[in-house]
Amino acid sequence: ARALLAHRRLRNSQIVEAVNGGAQRLGELLDRMYPTLRGPLKFAARLTLKAHIEYLEGERVIRVRRGVLGTRLLPA
Repeated sequence: ARALLAHRRLRNSQIVEAVNGGAQRLGELLDRMYPTLRGPLKFAARLTLKAHIEYLEGERVIRVRRGVLGTRLLPA
């Protein structure tokens, strides 16, 4: 359980770092964090990142702007 929690914290910090560094779209995060994934694994990684983004938004660590042209990720 500790290893899983540590991994989640690491992934959260990587996402925050990427957003603070200019990543604004989920696809950008996906390509940065999982550059070699393809097919179903990439789809699963996308879902995982969405969950992290929702958590980080709820914690007010990043901002998420949803619109007709898609979702933008912004620093807090």
